[in-house]
Amino acid sequence: MTARSVARGLVLISLALSLQFLPSAASGQPNRASAPDANANWTQFHFSADHKGVNPLETILDSSNVSGLHEVWTGMTEDMFGLASPVVARGIAYIGSYDGHLYAFDAVTGDLLWRAGTGDIREATPAVAGGMVFSLVIGGGLSAFDADNGRFRWRIQTSASISSPTVAGGKVFVGGTSVEAHDLASGALLWSTPLPENTVASVSAKNDRLFAVGGHFVYSLDAETGAIVWQKNIDVFQVSSPAIANGIVYVGDFSSGFVWALRAGNGSVAWKFDTQGGLPDSSPAVVDGVVYIGDYSHDAVWALNAETGARIWKSTGGGSQGSVSVANGVVYAASYWGNTIYAFDATTGVKLWSSPLPGHSQSTPAIVNGMVYVGADDGGLHAFSL
Repeated sequence: MTARSVARGLVLISLALSLQFLPSAASGQPNRASAPDANANWTQFHFSADHKGVNPLETILDSSNVSGLHEVWTGMTEDMFGLASPVVARGIAYIGSYDGHLYAFDAVTGDLLWRAGTGDIREATPAVAGGMVFSLVIGGGLSAFDADNGRFRWRIQTSASISSPTVAGGKVFVGGTSVEAHDLASGALLWSTPLPENTVASVSAKNDRLFAVGGHFVYSLDAETGAIVWQKNIDVFQVSSPAIANGIVYVGDFSSGFVWALRAGNGSVAWKFDTQGGLPDSSPAVVDGVVYIGDYSHDAVWALNAETGARIWKSTGGGSQGSVSVANGVVYAASYWGNTIYAFDATTGVKLWSSPLPGHSQSTPAIVNGMVYVGADDGGLHAFSL
């Protein structure tokens, strides 16, 4: 694949496309019911570019009060979400739907602010940066919209399928038959590195390195050039996005049910843990020396020692094809099988709270400013607060 030209012809095409992608709700900056903490944004899949799945800035919800959560609003779309998960930035919650639209809701009140886009399924989690929100559709079309009012900015075609875009260092990274880097402002292709086997997981970024999984391989790439630094064949099939913490790459695999820990410098195996055939799709979260990962097959959440892989606890409930999230000593997980969202004590695994959802959920919860957001296949984005 070669970089797109930014010549007059592309400008004219972009102007024409912008008519197709105009938002269908009133534009402009809304009046919010309360002022959110601007530093507590959950701007992309699993919070940050390293995909550790942890909001370190959450101070309202904790193990002592999470049992008081209740649903405060539901933002409805016209179809289900699948694996799409919400992100929250500057008081707006964003999520893509199977109906082909990207939705923006007031994060406090649930009011629909705008929706934009048409056509293909938006199962990938969006990302927000630089005043824009980036959304990928099945088939590889990556679009950028104004984060405040949904106006179309640009659209390009990528090799990705359903991997959520990752934003870091002024670039948007996606994975598919290739790992690609695109300019944040224009969408122009900066580089593309073909992979031996396709990835459907998100690319993770840490400092000057990228990490990707595809087929039987885990890869490390140079974030500036796309050059492959190392690749490790661990002879399994991975679908979870890697989490990077303390020099280790953590990833779960689909076929044999292992959680793997690889050294970020050279890809050597630090440890692996056998879940006895579980784990499809869930990505790990890492904080305070513990790896948390959902287990769809066993409807459970595992907590493992991040240095040794030793089991710390295993929950009953919380297994999803989505991923677990952690904030302020609490682990959040939406169970696909139980149509329920759970909160567990991060240290002990004790269930602190649960609430039924009106449909299966494959969505990864986002925790921001004392609120929990999660999608369900009733087509609703559900928000919980104290």
